[in-house]
Amino acid sequence: FPSKTIINKSSLMRSLTAALIAILLVATNSTSFLPNEKPLGSNMDNLKDFMGALFAPFNVSSTNVENCFNEVTALSYFGYLQLLYQMAGAYYRADRSVLSQYNEEYQALNLTLYLTWDCIHKADDFKSLLSAIGLADISTDQFKIVEDAYFFAHTQDWFDGFTPVNAAIQNKDYKTAGTAYAPVVAAMGANSTTTNVTWMTGTTFLNGVFFQSNIDFVQDSQYCFNNATAALALSYIEKWAAAAVQGPETQSLANTDAFFKGEGAQILQQIPQDQQTCFFGSNDFKRLNNYLGVDVSSQ
Repeated sequence: FPSKTIINKSSLMRSLTAALIAILLVATNSTSFLPNEKPLGSNMDNLKDFMGALFAPFNVSSTNVENCFNEVTALSYFGYLQLLYQMAGAYYRADRSVLSQYNEEYQALNLTLYLTWDCIHKADDFKSLLSAIGLADISTDQFKIVEDAYFFAHTQDWFDGFTPVNAAIQNKDYKTAGTAYAPVVAAMGANSTTTNVTWMTGTTFLNGVFFQSNIDFVQDSQYCFNNATAALALSYIEKWAAAAVQGPETQSLANTDAFFKGEGAQILQQIPQDQQTCFFGSNDFKRLNNYLGVDVSSQ
């Protein structure tokens, strides 16, 4: 249930505009990701087929979750899933043109489902599903963090797993789509335990660096670290950034040099040498060096 619904005051007016657009798009079935061959009255039937098949392998009822939808939001949900699939592939490939093309439609559909996400997160059946996939006793806020971390740390895995789901939705075979989605949800649970959330956060950070550099997401460097050393690496980055911006801009290089020789060196000493060697020798790091035009590790 990818539900990245983040709204702040500065974007509220734009969000309200997007919501109005979304309602119009859904009402007319005019967005590129909303099926329009069937009448509006069949959307809830399709949703129940999908949810029933998704929840069945976990021996959990889907009734409470289904009740969070109506005819409009059921249609929006399938459009949202298809759109998210396209965006996941674009993120992995650092394809900004595709993301730019679909961003407004994504925001509009996501906002249309804002209350639906909230209802789902409070539903007893959804909590039972989380328990079944190994995420019992997790709060809604914690789930949203884990969900985002998993999506951006395992983007390619999610994309590959969702490919048959997307194909089934396009073919209007919603029961097959739900059945195919079950292992994707199970994989998120298996790979999102509290013992590796920091690792996923570190991988997400690396993916952000590569995305901003127009490079495909990381493929091997993330496996050089574990949860504990990923925490050290993130601490290194956070403290380096804090040190670099202290004082006037002209002091940034001097601050960075002092950090590298002092606190930064102390943090790196806590990361095993074999993990550092793995990272600096990874194909990902070579790709980053090629983009930058310099071997960063040699400086």
